[in-house]
Amino acid sequence: MARPRTAAERARERAIVAEKRLKGYSTGEIAKAIGRSEHTVEGDLARLFENWGREAQANFSQAQILELRRIDLREKAAWEGWERSLLERRKDKTRITTGGRGGQQQMGESQTERPVGDPRFLSEIAQCSKQRCQMLGLFTPEKFPGEVGNNVDGGLKFETIEDLDAEFKRVFNIALPPAPLSIAPDKLPPGFRRG
Repeated sequence: MARPRTAAERARERAIVAEKRLKGYSTGEIAKAIGRSEHTVEGDLARLFENWGREAQANFSQAQILELRRIDLREKAAWEGWERSLLERRKDKTRITTGGRGGQQQMGESQTERPVGDPRFLSEIAQCSKQRCQMLGLFTPEKFPGEVGNNVDGGLKFETIEDLDAEFKRVFNIALPPAPLSIAPDKLPPGFRRG
């Protein structure tokens, strides 16, 4: 019977076991290469897979959190940009003319101001929401309601924040169960009342 391995030997051998397994070696080939039994190699592999699984899960969770925070930052910047774009005003001048025998004569001008609102910001907001919902598994990409701005893929197009807001309310009312009804304690049947 072989003597027990020291912690340093076990760590060194497990590194070799991992490398050879990743290169496609069989359990028997690995056992022969390190001078241990197949049972020992199988135990080492079990520990390696267990550790790799924990590391992968931790790395995946950290990557998800990091990506969600990046999406939050992009969405915040897009909302700030949208709000700034609403402060800009577009002046539209309309000339009022009349047609006459000798040509058109100008009678006056009319001027109106309206907020501009850059729809590219709304598109970015919708994209952030879409990515977040996909990462969280709230709904599949095919079921996402659409995007704000250009309508390239035939999906829904939102021109204003009100349109986008109405669509989100519609989608989330479908996706989320209704809130439970609150019942006054004195209306509860006997046995369900406190005290």
